[in-house]
Amino acid sequence: MFNQIAILVAATMGVHQSMQEAPPQARDLLSEPGALTPSLAAVLPPLSSPTARISPLHSPALEVLRSVELVRTIVDFQDGMYSDMVQFLRLKAPSLPSSDKHTEPYVLADFEALDRVLAPWYAVHGTSRLGVLFETHRHMHHIVLLHSVFFGLVDVVWYLHRNGLLFMTYYPHIDLAAFNGMLRLLPFLHAVGCRGTTKAIDGAAQRGHLQVIQWLVANRMDGATELAMVGAAANNHLDVVEFLNENRRDGCTSAAMDLAAGRGHYRMVKWLHAHRTEGCTTHAMNDAAKNGHLDVVEWLHTTRTEGGTIKAMNQAAASGHLDIVEFLHEHRQEGCTTSAVDGAASNGHVDVVSWLLEHRTEGGTHRAMDGAACNGHLNMVQWLHDRGFECTASAMDLAATHGHLDVVQWLHANRGEGCTKQAMDGAATNGFIMVVQFLHANREEGCTTQAMTGAARYGFVDVVRWLSSNRSEGCTTHAMNLAATYGHMDVVQYLHAHRKEGCTAEAVDGAVEHGHFDVVEWLLANRTEGCSGRAQFWAQENGWNRLARLLQRKSMPEWTSDECNSYRMLLRYRP
Repeated sequence: MFNQIAILVAATMGVHQSMQEAPPQARDLLSEPGALTPSLAAVLPPLSSPTARISPLHSPALEVLRSVELVRTIVDFQDGMYSDMVQFLRLKAPSLPSSDKHTEPYVLADFEALDRVLAPWYAVHGTSRLGVLFETHRHMHHIVLLHSVFFGLVDVVWYLHRNGLLFMTYYPHIDLAAFNGMLRLLPFLHAVGCRGTTKAIDGAAQRGHLQVIQWLVANRMDGATELAMVGAAANNHLDVVEFLNENRRDGCTSAAMDLAAGRGHYRMVKWLHAHRTEGCTTHAMNDAAKNGHLDVVEWLHTTRTEGGTIKAMNQAAASGHLDIVEFLHEHRQEGCTTSAVDGAASNGHVDVVSWLLEHRTEGGTHRAMDGAACNGHLNMVQWLHDRGFECTASAMDLAATHGHLDVVQWLHANRGEGCTKQAMDGAATNGFIMVVQFLHANREEGCTTQAMTGAARYGFVDVVRWLSSNRSEGCTTHAMNLAATYGHMDVVQYLHAHRKEGCTAEAVDGAVEHGHFDVVEWLLANRTEGCSGRAQFWAQENGWNRLARLLQRKSMPEWTSDECNSYRMLLRYRP
């Protein structure tokens, strides 16, 4: 059957310009109405002419294949998938809100990335193509559901509900909508019985959605936790904190004032002090000092009794806040450690280092110059060198790893600590070819196989090429494995052509896991290592049908050839 379909598709695409040019098999098929299989006949429009033998140029089958609509569909399906579906192949489910405050930026970034793909698609198709999308990419159902609830897409949510798909997710709908302030969607979700938890109010408070919180308090019984007020205080949502204080009994913890102080929310700190009894800890002053909030540090010093620790001055110095260092030195007794000078030097704050050495007795260690070199602060390195500070081989290692050629050159010319193989390994891994070349020409430490492997991992083909031509350490199979895993086709091809190490099945496995179709196809065509069952699992798990077919191709060529798959997918997913 599929050989016949392939010939029909080829004829439609203009491969055979006329019946005279077509091979005998195609002429016989097109001129014999009985040659169409039942499965194929089922998807073709009914024929209006009698089923008698007629001229091949006017056969019913050929008339069908001249259909503009059918040709458009076939062209759309050249690689086994509708053209508007290809963009969804590599979309992955977003991070979801949690009680960990550090996850919020990742959640927002993930959903915004989804919206950049889905919003333009909805603008063109609305909900009309969702059925085809879910059939083509099984993983997209969960993604579409989360995205529609997060952004309050009422028409999409209604479509999912109407088709019995709204409840096919483990994450509570109410929580997700509340987190992003989708007040317009909450009554509907509530009415149809969607689930919510205490995370609804907690998340809405963290984001400052007062109206959402008011609606939830009035209409639902999920409650909240102390994280609601803590999150609102941390993000300076004073109106939310006041509402929760008046209408809820969940309270908060000392983390509320600690976080507000660390972020410089002066009014919030004063309000919590006046209206709540939880107080704060030494984290309040430590973090306020670290982040340069002198007004908060002064207020905590004069109003609260918790004080701070040596971390206050250490972190203020490392961050370059000389005014806070001076205040703490004059008004507090905790002092600091050598970490103050080391941290300030590492970040290039010459004025702070100078002040500390003049007014404090703790001094610094070799970490001062090592850190300054690591971060590329050549003036700081020279300043410390002139004042008798020492360093270790880590100074040049770290400077090289981060690409600071001027620092590497100065250390080589003026210091005797030298470096280790880590210098060239790190520079190569991060693509700093000029640093690699300098170390090769002027130092004797050399590198390890990690140099080429690291460069391959991050796609620096120029570094890989140079190392292969100028160094003898070579690499391991990890080089091609990692290059394939992260989609660096040029590196994979170079290693294949110029190196003997080769790769393992991890190359295809990794490329499949990350959705690099071109790399998978090339490896299967040019290498013999193949893949493991993990590759097939990832392809199927993510709904990457093309990758799944590529992995099957060697064992089932007659079923998975490009021509057959184009029509097979058309038959399966035709709307």
